[in-house]
Amino acid sequence: STSNVAGLGILFMLILQMHTGASDASLNVFSIFALLMCLYAILQESWRMAYLDELTELPARRALRERLQKVGGTYTVAMLDVDHFKSINDEFGHAAGDEVLRVYSKNIMTVFRHHDMVARYGGEELAVLLPNTDADGAIRALNKVRRRAAETRWQSNGAVSQVPSFS
Repeated sequence: STSNVAGLGILFMLILQMHTGASDASLNVFSIFALLMCLYAILQESWRMAYLDELTELPARRALRERLQKVGGTYTVAMLDVDHFKSINDEFGHAAGDEVLRVYSKNIMTVFRHHDMVARYGGEELAVLLPNTDADGAIRALNKVRRRAAETRWQSNGAVSQVPSFS
């Protein structure tokens, strides 16, 4: 992670400083670089927390909102909701529900083009932004997602189950 890289960078700078000698000028330079590395790590981690969903590793709602402000021309936005998600959590537990969301996210990303955007909107809801796509193109893409979900299995406590469909 970024904080680990920053920590290693600071450690490297301190070892280098100890090895080269600690004059006042070098101490200031090394200290400034160490602080800049910490600041960079904090900024990058803050961005990650704000713009990426930690469970699915999809862009978060904030990232979707910013992208929607920039998109132009013809585009389609679709909302996907995992069917019977509460029953998955109730029957198999929240860890299984999390796994279903991770499986969905991974599979959904393989269907869309590189400039399309799939974002976690909230709970078990995903938003799909399809730039330069009319309703017919969006329906074709979403039907691929539906077929992929029907073919996908997930495992919980040794039991293999079908991933639920979406609406």
